Amino acid sequence: MNLIQLQDKLKSVLREAAHGQFAVDLEQIAAEVPPRTELGDLAFPVAFELAKQIKQKTGEKRAPRTIAEALKPALDSLDEVARVEVAGAGYLNVFFDRVRLLTRLAGETVSNERDRTALAGEPAIDCKLMVEHTSINPNKAAHIGHVRNSVIGDTFVNILRAAGNRVEVQNYIDNTGVQVADVVVGFIHLEQMTLDNIKELDRSLPADRSFDYYCWDLYTRVGLFYRDGNIEAGQNPEKLKLRADILHAIEAGNNPTAQLADYVATRNVECILDTMERLGIRYDQLARESEILHLHFWERAFQLMKDRGAIHFANEGRTKGC
Repeated sequence: MNLIQLQDKLKSVLREAAHGQFAVDLEQIAAEVPPRTELGDLAFPVAFELAKQIKQKTGEKRAPRTIAEALKPALDSLDEVARVEVAGAGYLNVFFDRVRLLTRLAGETVSNERDRTALAGEPAIDCKLMVEHTSINPNKAAHIGHVRNSVIGDTFVNILRAAGNRVEVQNYIDNTGVQVADVVVGFIHLEQMTLDNIKELDRSLPADRSFDYYCWDLYTRVGLFYRDGNIEAGQNPEKLKLRADILHAIEAGNNPTAQLADYVATRNVECILDTMERLGIRYDQLARESEILHLHFWERAFQLMKDRGAIHFANEGRTKGC
């Protein structure tokens, strides 16, 4: 049993307990990761939803905390659970029995390895793992926080590969976001540059001042531009409209502004990749958001999730409209 299966098991137990004790059938049960480890490994706000459904069904008003206390023994009975605490107004905070759980997970890993050895000669099930990391907005140079995240991601990749896994490393490039639009505002409205001007600038920059660092300084100037040069002032709505117009042009694609933005973002990505190369960090795929938009991947994925019941539109309750 992996952690996802354990979470599904906990939800199933809660679903059965809710039906048995309150005659309410819950379609969706949310699970949250508590903000601090001392609050548990998983938290279930299910009592709040149950309180609403009980009131709608019977007219009876029950406190979520009372409902949570009634559900608590069902979770307490599981071997993988060390204890359950009712917190706040009615959260069920679950603490895993980590020794038992890790021992079981390790045992399953050994067992699976033996099974693979025993099935020598049989075609192996080839499972590729995907790790996505770095994902720096391609509007300026990487800073130390970006580098930290990249080192953590690359370390995780190395651990997985050392364990014998086949791993694909992806770096998601948000080349249609607000940050890129801001730099484009800078080039067009502050520097008065065209795409040809930017290419000429790029070629003329000295070795110690790469394009991504030029964009970093320009991005800072744009922030002041929005505030009419006063960092303490609010943002000028008329100037912010320039950002919105450029953002729409980038998302639409196939226009001069989008072409300029693509050049700026691509050059920043190349500079960022050079930075990561110096750390020995590499990627197999650079997934660009512009391609996801223009090839309509999102619309297709959204429809597939709806068709398969992975997501649904909420017509009522706390999540109405989601």
